[in-house]
Amino acid sequence: MGVRKELEKRLLDRIAQELGALGFSTETVLPEGERREAVLLISPENLGDREDKLQVEASFLPRKEEEIEQYGYNVLQLFSCLRESLSPGTCNELARAVLRLNPKIPGGALGIDERKKMLYYKSSIILTDNMDERVGYSLIEIQLGIFLNTLDRCNDVLMDIADGRRTADEAIKKRLI
Repeated sequence: MGVRKELEKRLLDRIAQELGALGFSTETVLPEGERREAVLLISPENLGDREDKLQVEASFLPRKEEEIEQYGYNVLQLFSCLRESLSPGTCNELARAVLRLNPKIPGGALGIDERKKMLYYKSSIILTDNMDERVGYSLIEIQLGIFLNTLDRCNDVLMDIADGRRTADEAIKKRLI
């Protein structure tokens, strides 16, 4: 295992350990088949007033060791699928909500994959070669906090729109987005 892969593993292990101590359920999925990178699955519960359960994937973007060395950085991505199998009308309503919410999010962005009909939230953290491991972990910790807080704040209104309980216009008028 290369030096960078060892660092990636240590960072993901530390995230899992720290989150476990806070009561979060985590699981590490090792590289297998087409998946070249380990993925840390984080399962926050009780998001928003609906107390929904979602899954957050933390993984380093797949890149060749030589490429990382050449450019001097690596990218950790946080990703959460909020809802799949959206209807076209729901996609349109959610797109309006996403356009209103994204400028208010301090890190990352909500998005809609039109091909998969999926609403998601993702964020990236850049870790440079010359960065101290403690600094790298602190950046991850901060961004993960922002990520989980954003899910907690935005989940209810987005799921209400996805479920057809309200429109984006209604959410805008009530200043929910």
